[in-house]
Amino acid sequence: ASDVVTTYTPGPNDRLNGATVTLRLTSSNPGTTCGPVFDEVDVKVDKLPEVFLTGLNPLYQEDAPPVQLQGFPTSGGVGFFSGPGVAGDEFYPSLANLTPAVNTIVYTFTDASTGCTNFDSFDVIVNPITNIDFQVAGAVVTADGEPEFCSNDGLVELLGSPDHTTGFPITEFTSLSIPSNIVLSGGRYFIDTDGLASDRYDVTYTYTNSLGSVTSRTKFVKVLPGPIADFTVNNFCIASPVIFTDVSTIPPSAFGGSIAGWEWNFGDNTVSYDQNPTHTYTNPGTYTVTLTVFSNQGCSNTTSGTFTVGPLPTALFEVSNVCTNDITIFKNLSETDEATSTIIAQTWDFGDGNTSSDFEPTYNYGSFGVYNVSLTVETDRGCFDTYTLPVAILPSTTIPVSSAYQEGFESIGSSGWQQGALPTSDTSWIQ
Repeated sequence: ASDVVTTYTPGPNDRLNGATVTLRLTSSNPGTTCGPVFDEVDVKVDKLPEVFLTGLNPLYQEDAPPVQLQGFPTSGGVGFFSGPGVAGDEFYPSLANLTPAVNTIVYTFTDASTGCTNFDSFDVIVNPITNIDFQVAGAVVTADGEPEFCSNDGLVELLGSPDHTTGFPITEFTSLSIPSNIVLSGGRYFIDTDGLASDRYDVTYTYTNSLGSVTSRTKFVKVLPGPIADFTVNNFCIASPVIFTDVSTIPPSAFGGSIAGWEWNFGDNTVSYDQNPTHTYTNPGTYTVTLTVFSNQGCSNTTSGTFTVGPLPTALFEVSNVCTNDITIFKNLSETDEATSTIIAQTWDFGDGNTSSDFEPTYNYGSFGVYNVSLTVETDRGCFDTYTLPVAILPSTTIPVSSAYQEGFESIGSSGWQQGALPTSDTSWIQ
């Protein structure tokens, strides 16, 4: 340099490794006989400290926990951290600049013996999270913030906010305590409450946004005991009231609970709110009966049953061969509406203390007389009907072929004629 004042800048190698540099100042006086003169000075270039910054990842989401920063060296001088989100020797993603900003974190160290300062830096991106929540469809939120709903109520929908369909993989509902009861059906999430015991259960909503930030929200849900509706039916005959008996139950629970109300729909546009009602149907037919039971905690359950109310059958028969020592034949002419019932049994009373359950029996009367024969039929619906017919059994008589037989009707009973047993007539000839 030709200027008396100049600047010397150590080269990269000298700065990195250190060096001793000799600087010379030469002065000349042109036009004179004096030769040039010079002066020299030795300059020592101290080595820069080697500085490293570790412990950081290139990507965080804003709710990530603080990160412990590590800078080297840690002794022989003074080091410190700086940059967005840095507090002391920790990096707080929640305090840093969010995407699209880039956070440059710096560790600076000054060597105590030389006074030389060096630094290392690392660029960090912090993605924002999505604030999420969820509710249970139809649930009541308690003072503790817990959704409260009933067991044995089928599939109850879980409603995420934002909706889970707007999230990216992995966005889902899960539970550690009842994993198999969290159901994905038709693109929607549900809790399957059927058979679920009354208790408190954890449910977690996990949401991933478009930047890959994952947020989770866990709540405890309170499941109240849901009643289980059930009933029995007694009497299926139109002739008398049908008896309905409630046999509904409610599972035991630490939260209590009992069945407090009933609603019956008998399938003929009539209802009852009794626990065990009776109901008289106007017409035979098939009816669907529905019972809904209610607990004192607002839970309900419904069940239905289909049964047939049968009509009364018509008992009827006719008789042939009405003489003693003949085999009297009984022809069963009973009938019922086969669309709604079937005759399943019959009982014959022959009027002399003997009975039969055959469909069409035969019987041998040992003596003549009038017998009140009864036929009672029963259907599969429990309906009965009885038909009674006085049957005159006549004496068997052998008439000689060579002579005629004549008998007056005035001597009733002495010769076998029975009054009122046959249609009214003033003559009868038997040969």
